[in-house]
Amino acid sequence: MYPLLKRAPELSKEKWIGVLKLSRLWDMPEVAGIAIEKLSTFGLKPVEKITLGKKHGVPKWLKDGYTALVDDLSKASLSEMTGLGWETSFRILWARDEIARSQTTPNSGGYWIDSQDVLCGYCWGRSKRRVVVSADGFYCSSCDVYVSESNYGIQIPSFTSLSSTTPQITADARAKVVEDKVAEVFHEELSDAERRNS
Repeated sequence: MYPLLKRAPELSKEKWIGVLKLSRLWDMPEVAGIAIEKLSTFGLKPVEKITLGKKHGVPKWLKDGYTALVDDLSKASLSEMTGLGWETSFRILWARDEIARSQTTPNSGGYWIDSQDVLCGYCWGRSKRRVVVSADGFYCSSCDVYVSESNYGIQIPSFTSLSSTTPQITADARAKVVEDKVAEVFHEELSDAERRNS
């Protein structure tokens, strides 16, 4: 029908979903392609991409939706995740967990502190005086104690002075890790959507 009209009609998102459904049902790949193109302009949410991608065999939407949620679960509400079903939701969470535990992404790691931010716990707690302790045994020259041996400990007044020792990966490297994990965990669904789209 589309070639007779010479241009695609202006339809709502719901109507384009109907066009996609019928074009898949009646094996009209050109019309399906136009429906996919038009629906892509509506800014589909990740859960919508997954749902429609599964239902109508759209591999790009399926991959984009899974990648978005594996990378950042805050892009879906609890009710949206529930709508995906427990198995799909579990696989998304499992993929996220695997990435978090892998060596290629930042983890809890250690922290280092600038020596100018390590203060005597006694002096800081008693009078809020910023007495920097020496790195050599954490000695405080003001109260003449080794804070590492006393009950006072050290004080770090600002958490902004903490810096992670864990190597940070680039956004491109993280995107590649997420993409690879999605391809691994959702291989069957992506292959099925690819087959249906051909």
